[in-house]
Amino acid sequence: LLDLTLRNRLLNFPDSKKTIPFLCTDVGYLEDRLMAGASIRLISLPEQNPLGERDAVLYREVHGRDLQRGFAAEALLRDELPSTLDGRQLESRLIDLYRQVRNDFAEGGANTLFLAVGFLRWKKKAEDERSYRAPLLLVPVKIERRSATSHFTLRFHEDE
Repeated sequence: LLDLTLRNRLLNFPDSKKTIPFLCTDVGYLEDRLMAGASIRLISLPEQNPLGERDAVLYREVHGRDLQRGFAAEALLRDELPSTLDGRQLESRLIDLYRQVRNDFAEGGANTLFLAVGFLRWKKKAEDERSYRAPLLLVPVKIERRSATSHFTLRFHEDE
């Protein structure tokens, strides 16, 4: 870690069009499944949620938990990892990421794709309003797709 400036994404991980936010309720289970060689299907949470926002409030009142977190927990048991992006955004970002990672591997021979598991939120000074996020654990992964019409899957990258 030589670059201690905010340009270093290990110290300051901003949201961008090259990042994909996921909702995971059990990080340990996800990591175990990836290490076991499972293919985790990447899905869009907004498109998978059959209930509207009004029903989400009712669900929270009846069950005492958030509908999205409940759905994400059930999806994880089916080896699915939901993103908070809508379907079009998710597909577009996955295609761009897939192409970039494949190109990086062809040119440099090294994997450049990592799943950031957990983030530390920090500030330069306690009284600062702006905070930064630093990834806690980086898991080497690869994204795969069988055909142009199939879903993307996430797998552990064994060469790392």
